[in-house]
Amino acid sequence: MHTKSRKCALQRYYLTLATQHYARLTPSQKAITRHQFEEVEYETGHSQTKTKLLSGRQLFISKEMHSLKTTGKQLILPYEVCIVLTDPDLNPLEGQLDLYYLTNGDWQSLAREEIGLGNWLFSLVPAGKASYHPIGEAIGYYDPEDPIETYLDEVSLKQYHYHKLYPTGIPETLFDALGTSGMLHVLEETYQKARNANSGTVIDNNSQGTTGQSKFFGDNFNMWRAGLFFDTTALLATSTIVEAWLRFFVVHGGDSSAIHDPDQTLIVVSGEDLSPSGLTPADYGQLRSRITSYGQATRQEWLQQGNDIIDIPLDKSIIVKEGITKLALRGSHDINNIPDEGGLENNRFDYHMPRLSEQGRAWLRVKYLD
Repeated sequence: MHTKSRKCALQRYYLTLATQHYARLTPSQKAITRHQFEEVEYETGHSQTKTKLLSGRQLFISKEMHSLKTTGKQLILPYEVCIVLTDPDLNPLEGQLDLYYLTNGDWQSLAREEIGLGNWLFSLVPAGKASYHPIGEAIGYYDPEDPIETYLDEVSLKQYHYHKLYPTGIPETLFDALGTSGMLHVLEETYQKARNANSGTVIDNNSQGTTGQSKFFGDNFNMWRAGLFFDTTALLATSTIVEAWLRFFVVHGGDSSAIHDPDQTLIVVSGEDLSPSGLTPADYGQLRSRITSYGQATRQEWLQQGNDIIDIPLDKSIIVKEGITKLALRGSHDINNIPDEGGLENNRFDYHMPRLSEQGRAWLRVKYLD
């Protein structure tokens, strides 16, 4: 090859980029390359192809130059993250932290190294995965594994520095649903009229609540939405909410045990537009725009035999500190505009309303630290 040829100049350019890229690797990434060995092909001065065994810096630069030549891009390398396993006050804990990533529907674990008390280094994190999930453990502590806070995309993972565990035995508080909680009902001759109605009938004096929809014989389409209110002023602005659930006493038997569509799901949405002093007919139409889920219960979970109590895990962000937490309920078919068909179809969730005895209440369960 002529030393002043374009091909030679391009090779020098690739060599410069590859050398600079290697220089930017972290010490642990360079240490990983030192343990990698691979046979690579190269051209001799007589246009012959031979192979040689390379490792470490030479192997990295060779593969980088090949990538630049064939794709015009530098190698996409695994990256590093360091996450500290801590208690709620960010004090490092003696324990174990694992990091998983989702690929082709399966969770894969990553190699890790503890480089200091509670400081866990992950040096081979693959880029571009759909989800990453850290899980920690330590004696006397537990990991809530919150799906909102610890199921991370790549950007969030790179900004995730502390993984908090919480002491076991954190007491929980039960907040009773206020007596102004209730439901909104519409009956129309077509499904779309029922779903898109701007107002509904307020029902706040029943012993039983309903959410979802049903179609009876003839043109009778029913739709129910609900609002639940909880006085959570006891939660201080400085409180750390660890976990939260919405608890119901399920009504078994009768219509409630005949949720026909296996895909029907009870969805907890925001009720921030509702007034805790009492539901109004117009609230039915306002709830139509509320589609973001803060928790859900599937048909299978709801109808589990012998399970009179169901606890629906909630996104902690829906809980209001020093105020009133306002939740609303909709069926997934209602949100997704899926009409009931046939002569008789029930897709409704029945539960006790918060105005009976101790066994007939709805609760908000919250674990928190002051």
